[in-house]
Amino acid sequence: MDEKRLSIRFRMDNELDRKAWENLQRMAMKEKTSKNTIALRLICEGAEKNEFCSLDAIAEKIAELIAGKISVSANNRETIDTTTKVPEDENIQEPQNSELRPISEEVLSFLDGF
Repeated sequence: MDEKRLSIRFRMDNELDRKAWENLQRMAMKEKTSKNTIALRLICEGAEKNEFCSLDAIAEKIAELIAGKISVSANNRETIDTTTKVPEDENIQEPQNSELRPISEEVLSFLDGF
């Protein structure tokens, strides 16, 4: 059998160590299983929770960045549209409120970074 060993020392004069030891003992007795089994389960659950939280935080940050970039791009575009004269032979229609607006190259290049 292939094993990996890890030894954990709980220092009873350290509040965090003592509390961890007491929790580990209590949970092992309550579930009628070994401290090792409890520790392994807690490590796995903690890692999964941390990974999930991290992914949510990253997704939220990406959404904020994209929204900010689109907002800046839209503001720049409005400025350009109001100061740039469009030739009369080009028939450009503004999108209606229910229509999607085209995304600028700047926003698309920003998204390529992800």
